[in-house]
Amino acid sequence: MFCEKCGAKAKEGAKFCEECGERLKKPVKKAKKKMKHLSKKNKIIIGVVSVLVLILVIFFIVCSNIYKPKTIAVNYFEAIINNDYDALYDYLDVDNKDFTSKKVFKELVKEDEASNEVVNYRVTSSSVSSDGLSANVTIKYVTNDSDNETATINLVKDKKNKMLFFSNWKVNNANLETIKNYEVKVVKGSTVEVAGIKLDDYKDDEKSDDDFDVYVLPEVFTLEYPVKITYPMGVTIDTSIEPSTYYNGSTLELDVDDISDDTKNEIENAILKDIQVIYDSAKDNKNFSDIKSNFEYENGDLTELEASYNDFKEDLNGRSTKLTEIKFKEVEISDIKITDDGTLQVDFNADYDYKATYELFGETETSDNDGTTYSSMTFAYEDGYKLTDFDDLKYYFY
Repeated sequence: MFCEKCGAKAKEGAKFCEECGERLKKPVKKAKKKMKHLSKKNKIIIGVVSVLVLILVIFFIVCSNIYKPKTIAVNYFEAIINNDYDALYDYLDVDNKDFTSKKVFKELVKEDEASNEVVNYRVTSSSVSSDGLSANVTIKYVTNDSDNETATINLVKDKKNKMLFFSNWKVNNANLETIKNYEVKVVKGSTVEVAGIKLDDYKDDEKSDDDFDVYVLPEVFTLEYPVKITYPMGVTIDTSIEPSTYYNGSTLELDVDDISDDTKNEIENAILKDIQVIYDSAKDNKNFSDIKSNFEYENGDLTELEASYNDFKEDLNGRSTKLTEIKFKEVEISDIKITDDGTLQVDFNADYDYKATYELFGETETSDNDGTTYSSMTFAYEDGYKLTDFDDLKYYFY
């Protein structure tokens, strides 16, 4: 304690200053402030806010990792090696419409599955361009029958962010490019299906003409699409189109290798029936009027068929060797095409057994043999294949 007047130090308990005699005052002890305790409500609020802040921090860390180029590229690569077509489709920047729908995409890429299984992989590099608009992620992997292979996945950043804050990286894969307004051209009056979708609603009347119908598909993948065509003359073929950025359409011509087995069998049976009638009638020297009913159909013009039959009958019977019996066993189509007048021209070879007679030193001899004719027949289609003409039937036998 000190004297307030002279500042001298005073003894403990003294009432007067020994130096100046001034009466000393007792120091007043300051009361200790009482600590206020937080209420239960405030504690709950602080706890909730702390948890929310922690959740937000974790959310930003997790989402930043989810949406970075490396993660997107790895997820895309895994979708490929696991044949996860649903996930792969979500990486595409296309409209979910007829020819670019998820259903169509899954059917198309199933036909393109890789045979080699990836047994292990790792990311070797991940880099973003200096302008921040693109990125490349390189992955090394091993398949079940190869050494190390490398895949580089290119990504581009969309101008719209994910959830406002996170960069929206998209895989930029040229193999999954699309083409807009792809044209499909077929013989007029044909029924066409692409990936199981009938093209009736996509016909472009302005581009179509008297010979061909043109269909315009709004958007297609650069993948192979299955196509089914039924031509006006009854021929059904299974073929395909594979759109490419190098051309903007396909003309679907008739190819014998694309004809369905049922259609091929129907045409071959028509050939067997008609060729047997022609040979049997010609060797017996029948007039065309006698056999005309075998070929007649509504509005059918048999003028060319009659002329071909009469010429063939004359050639067959004008030789020294006379055909007495013939039996056709099998027909194989070698080529097929649609003529300018819309009929079906079929090139084929037909195997047969036959008997023929000839004169040798005044004696009649019989030849019993087999052979093949390489010929052509033309058909119209009217509730079946109706013969309208033929050419190159063999008329000489030995």
